[in-house]
Amino acid sequence: MTDSDDLTDRDRRLIERVRLLDDAPLGVTLCGPAYRDTPILYANRTFRDRTGYSLAELRGRNPRLLQGPKTGDAAVDALREAVSIWEPVTVEVWNHRRDGTPFLNRVSLRPLPGDDGTITHWAAVQEPVERPNDRG
Repeated sequence: MTDSDDLTDRDRRLIERVRLLDDAPLGVTLCGPAYRDTPILYANRTFRDRTGYSLAELRGRNPRLLQGPKTGDAAVDALREAVSIWEPVTVEVWNHRRDGTPFLNRVSLRPLPGDDGTITHWAAVQEPVERPNDRG
């Protein structure tokens, strides 16, 4: 999913809304449906700067690309479960930047229903968690 022609009209409308948050201090991502492996459709500038990935590198990829050696199973399981039952969730998870550097991230994931109430997309807000004893 690298070509903008692959986007639906709803994808484009949601991306335009997320772009309003491009300079927000929190990372924001918009992902497609789970049946398509929940691909990242858009990530705001803060998310891209924090992770070291460009939008071109992120688009069409599952957010699990941020997982690495320090990522714990419990947080990943909680995210997977929430997606499978279409429920919101907030977890703290060790993610990894493009260069492999780990960072503790509080991720709040929310389903986004379409006009008919069916979940069509997922929005996530990511906030770095600073704990002096947990660094890297």
